Amino acid sequence: MKVNIVLSINDNSVELSPGTIVSLEREPENPKDPNAVKAVMDGQFVGYVANSPETVLEGCSAATVVAKRLNRPEVAGINARLLSSYERPTKNEGITQVCWIAELYFIPVWDSGKDAATAATILDIGGNSTLHRETGTVVNHLPSYNDGGLVLKLEQVATEGRLAAYVYRSEQLLNPSPASAGEVQNPPDALMAALQTTATIPVTPVEVTGKRTYKVSVNLDTSHLEKFNTEMDQVVRNCVMQVRDIKERVSYLLSQSVPGPLIRAVLQSMRPLDDSAQVEKPKQLYFQTGGDTALTRAIGYYLAGKNLRLVGEKGTGKNTLISSVCWAFYQPFCRVQGNADMDKLDLMGSTTLDEKGTSFELSAFIKAIQTGYDAVLDEVNAVKPEVALILHSLADDAKSVEVPGYGLVKAHPRAHIWATMNEEYVGTSDLNDATADRFVPLYLDQQANIKGLLKERFPEIDESVLTICGTVYGKILDAVKSGRCSSGAITTRGYIDAVEASKYLPIKQTLLDNIAGRPSDRDERETIRNFINAACPA
Repeated sequence: MKVNIVLSINDNSVELSPGTIVSLEREPENPKDPNAVKAVMDGQFVGYVANSPETVLEGCSAATVVAKRLNRPEVAGINARLLSSYERPTKNEGITQVCWIAELYFIPVWDSGKDAATAATILDIGGNSTLHRETGTVVNHLPSYNDGGLVLKLEQVATEGRLAAYVYRSEQLLNPSPASAGEVQNPPDALMAALQTTATIPVTPVEVTGKRTYKVSVNLDTSHLEKFNTEMDQVVRNCVMQVRDIKERVSYLLSQSVPGPLIRAVLQSMRPLDDSAQVEKPKQLYFQTGGDTALTRAIGYYLAGKNLRLVGEKGTGKNTLISSVCWAFYQPFCRVQGNADMDKLDLMGSTTLDEKGTSFELSAFIKAIQTGYDAVLDEVNAVKPEVALILHSLADDAKSVEVPGYGLVKAHPRAHIWATMNEEYVGTSDLNDATADRFVPLYLDQQANIKGLLKERFPEIDESVLTICGTVYGKILDAVKSGRCSSGAITTRGYIDAVEASKYLPIKQTLLDNIAGRPSDRDERETIRNFINAACPA
């Protein structure tokens, strides 16, 4: 939500610039406008939020709207971050008024009574009827559970290496080996986070949607987020991001079992971005399964200011981990693909010629580090050693590099350097010890099962498609371990492409094209085709 603030003509003592934060306050005693909202900085009056049709810009809200928001009991205050200034003429000839466009950040009341979410969330329940044997019982007698008797419980799906939310009849939980009544499809991060802190959560039946599917509602209490209220409040007051975006990140980190002290530190590290920077949520977030703690360790080293080198075969989630960490920290990043043809100019920049003459243009990689963004060099072990040397001074205590033709470039304190590598790629070599020593290595293993990742990426995916993909993946993984297939046969992107296309084409065909069709070796392709043919019904 944006407003435009009209500054006082008579007061030029307040210095404002893009990024300046002001607080908005009601001024109901104002004789000209009872809905007047003033902007204040450090207790000093700055101006008024525009409210008349002549002064409110298109795309901005009027002061009357802001005043109503300030009157709401759940709103503790509103801060505004100034974006850009402009001038408007006044009635006095030759005199203009300075105005600012500002983005609003609503500060909530964080106490437990008002911050706890009470709105019902509707959940879709389904899954394999063989695995969830009690589904039929619940579907056939759904109205009988209106007064209770159905609960959610977090379970580790051993065969898929992921956490899932299962529905149980309460009485079933008294059994040593209880049978579940379905799985939550596409569980929200807030739900998974809540289940990390409590044994069960009651749900209320809504309606039957199929022979083995139904809907339930749950009132998600966000009290598990309360321990982070102080830090979340500061993020909003600093105009970094809106409450919903903060809670989304905290819920995600909690759902991945990231310890509370690390989450607090992440929140404390957040800073506003300039208007040109963007941090988009990744299509696929990294999720820790089984004993995997790569996300937690990456966050810990990141907070310690370390540069990270992610090592793993194709499909182990190196890029997903980077984008997830940067999203959690609200940190933009730039990615550069390394290769044997890369030279120093590619990594540092070069001289350019335009109508004004010659000038030096820094590379996107160096610009990112200078600006305070993260920089990622993919396949660092494919880069010639003399080019990789550029990283040394940037990644050690000097945190700077001398760019010929430009001068000294200092790394911004917030900038981190990431490197990724696959030790088995053709055209790669052992990384120089001096280069490797400047990065903390994190080794990522191949996923034991693809089903969990696909379920996370495609929550609406049919169970039969999941089963087929999981079977084929398992067969190929066994073949790689026994030496019958190369590691290149494991392709996470291939399964993602196959599932996306299965909306329009048979899954057998999309797997043949995207999984069996990718290896260069003919015998390997034939081996994988046999796996797919065996897994897919005729």
